[in-house]
Amino acid sequence: MKIAQLKELVKQVVKEEHDYQQLFKHMLDKCGKSITDMSDDEKKKFFNAVDTAYKAKSEGRLKGYNEAELTAAQQKIDLNKNGEVDGDDLSKLRAKNEGVKKKK
Repeated sequence: MKIAQLKELVKQVVKEEHDYQQLFKHMLDKCGKSITDMSDDEKKKFFNAVDTAYKAKSEGRLKGYNEAELTAAQQKIDLNKNGEVDGDDLSKLRAKNEGVKKKK
């Protein structure tokens, strides 16, 4: 990935994070309670409402980040071949490595 592409991805993430924080603050103000004053059920409803209201452009993927752009080493780590190195891949690698250690 080139430096310019990386900078663009960082800008995108920062903008989306800012947008999310603004929406979160607006909905919290609209609710009239702080998170600490909410019951567990109210918190669940609040966070579900925020999640429903906010749909990031990337929503789990960064624009321009796909399997074709993964390095050869990253493609080896992408065990489920979805174009992302994510938690699923890392947990599979961890389990695989633990199995190798036990065999020794």
